[in-house]
Amino acid sequence: MQTLEQQWGLKSLYNHEIECGSGWFPLLERFLTELSPTQRANDVHQIKEKFGTLRIYGSLEVETIAQKYEILSAITCEVSGNAGSLHKKGRWLKTLSSDQAEILGYQPV
Repeated sequence: MQTLEQQWGLKSLYNHEIECGSGWFPLLERFLTELSPTQRANDVHQIKEKFGTLRIYGSLEVETIAQKYEILSAITCEVSGNAGSLHKKGRWLKTLSSDQAEILGYQPV
């Protein structure tokens, strides 16, 4: 089975994998459909979770397109893809559904 990186031709991730939960993969796929093949191959540099939301780094044009998906990740569970909100466990933040937060031991922020 191909990884999301292979499927979408993300060559410029500089040996990084996509570093977020699969609940956000539908958001990523919507984002990637907005990019040209050249942008996907050359202008996306890193995709990861940071401070509980999706972060997409790349060219200015890519980051501009990515902003709406980063905002949507703040209300989408990183694990399940269902509706979510920010939760905390110690110093770690994650956007999770209430069910996933309970399973993983996170508390609402």
